[in-house]
Amino acid sequence: MKNLSALELEELGKALGAVLRDQYGFIKDENTMKALINNTVKDLIAKSNSRIAPWGEQLSPMDIFNIEKKLYEPAGQDEVAKKLQDWNDDIHILTKALNVSPFQLKSYSNYQARWSELAKALNTVTSGAGADWVPEGFSSQLIELVQLEAVVASKFQSFTMPSSPYTFPMLLADGEAYIGTEPTTDTPDMYKASTATTGQLTFAAKKLISRNVITEEMEEDSIVPVLPMLKRSIARAHAKAEDNAIINGDTTTTHLDTGYTVAADDPRRAWDGLRDMCQSGLKQSGSTWAAATATGLIRGIREDMGIYGLNSSDLMYIMNTNMYAKMKNISEVLTMDKIGGAATILNGEIKSFDGVEIVLSAHVEEHQNASGIYDGSTVNTTQMLLVYKPGFWRGIMRDFRMQRVDKPERGVSYLVATSRRIWKSVYNTTTEPMIGWMYAVTK
Repeated sequence: MKNLSALELEELGKALGAVLRDQYGFIKDENTMKALINNTVKDLIAKSNSRIAPWGEQLSPMDIFNIEKKLYEPAGQDEVAKKLQDWNDDIHILTKALNVSPFQLKSYSNYQARWSELAKALNTVTSGAGADWVPEGFSSQLIELVQLEAVVASKFQSFTMPSSPYTFPMLLADGEAYIGTEPTTDTPDMYKASTATTGQLTFAAKKLISRNVITEEMEEDSIVPVLPMLKRSIARAHAKAEDNAIINGDTTTTHLDTGYTVAADDPRRAWDGLRDMCQSGLKQSGSTWAAATATGLIRGIREDMGIYGLNSSDLMYIMNTNMYAKMKNISEVLTMDKIGGAATILNGEIKSFDGVEIVLSAHVEEHQNASGIYDGSTVNTTQMLLVYKPGFWRGIMRDFRMQRVDKPERGVSYLVATSRRIWKSVYNTTTEPMIGWMYAVTK
């Protein structure tokens, strides 16, 4: 410190006072305070090599823009962005799990070193900018991970909700075009009006919550190795909840699957799902299913969907592994003489049927009765869904936030991650056959 100027010493004192004031709630004993002061002084002095009193200088708006741009935009193939987002998410989870500031982490110097490498590629205006950056939320990388885990939800169009509830000014049907004629007078007839049908669609976001238990004995050294698995666990929990609600959601008092006790906080209470919407729509028994006749049953559902079944790229089949095994044995896809190199007898797989993608989900119930319902008693049939994807939208009000909730009387704490989103149909599923449901297929 002997090489610091009077101005630098003055700014150093102010900076130390500010750090101690801001982190006062995290200071548990004298050793913690000494470590905090030591880390702060080292950091400030290191920065003084490049500029006078750097700790007195705030991040510029351009610095913040550059950092947030890398954090919250999809990383794609940008390795710098990927590393920065990992850095951000790891520190965010550690500080929440251990209830400390980033500067109190034993591994903070390692994170600082990683940041120094990344800062060179961020085009920051201020030299060394970002070293004081404190992660306040998850990066886009974790959001992308949820998309990968949400095999069903990710198939639908999504948009960011500016508020909740949010009323979307929907265009329900295109206008019509007519033949026009060349004007032959000074007052020609008006062209025929082309009026589009409009309406309104209201999205009200639901909160999804996941909770991870951490014990009092949890330490930084023990949590760092499991950070990748913890991030995937958080993503998987929210993805599973959303997929389950999309397939099996039912907001009525008695859930359609009477064999379960579906609590009020169960994700299946978030919104009405595909099976529930299809109760009064296109619903077909598959009790006559056989390898030689199954094709007719499957194509019959699509035919009954009318205009919504026209384009294969707009559709998807959703099924469980039991139904998938039955699909692989259909005569039309089993042997090479019927389908060539895509025959399931060659590779044991079927990725699509009649050009329609097959999506597998564990949330498509495998144990149903003859009415397509899980009643806890008769469990000898299975099912599949055919869905018109553009007919349903996902509204995302807010992605993940994390907080720590302490329960000292139980000797544990919880890492609670929350997000807000909604999924719903664009059109009236009672009158518009956008969902085909085949049930009662003998297992």
